[in-house]
Amino acid sequence: MEKIDRYRKSTIFSFNVTNTSILEWKKISSPTQAFFHFLPSDWKLELFPQWPRLQHKCNVFALYETQVLQSVGIVFEHTMPKLSWLEQQAHCYFTNGLYIAYFFTLPAYRNQSRARYWMDAIKKYHTNRTIWLTIEDVHLAKFYTKLGFRPFHLPSKSSSLSNKESQANDNNEFELVLYYEN
Repeated sequence: MEKIDRYRKSTIFSFNVTNTSILEWKKISSPTQAFFHFLPSDWKLELFPQWPRLQHKCNVFALYETQVLQSVGIVFEHTMPKLSWLEQQAHCYFTNGLYIAYFFTLPAYRNQSRARYWMDAIKKYHTNRTIWLTIEDVHLAKFYTKLGFRPFHLPSKSSSLSNKESQANDNNEFELVLYYEN
């Protein structure tokens, strides 16, 4: 019983999904590298070398249902992970914004609104703050625009989601910065 009480006390927001199912969104204190075992391999290769520098300068938030992890993301405020050229430009523009990185919903819980619940909680937790993130999959643009995010365009460049033009990153792959003004 004590473990469940401690678990519930750390919950920041909860969402009733059904009469018997409650999602809990909570801040994870001091996660180790092992906490992120479910992330895609390329994300781990990028994150883990930076983790000793970042782990005490960011916030990790997770969405659980019955103590089962479903979505997780890292929120950066001042100290940033390694950023691409486009992200560096956006960071200059969103100096007081919050950057969401390594946001991941486990495959078994996709298409069940888990990512939407996680994002709704971030918006409630960080009111009056601009939130920005980067996507590397053009198909995610529609999801984030439904949540109120808008594409960030550099002043000298323009692109349109309808034309699905990509802004190049360091590897000439698709990359798009999106932001939400709370």
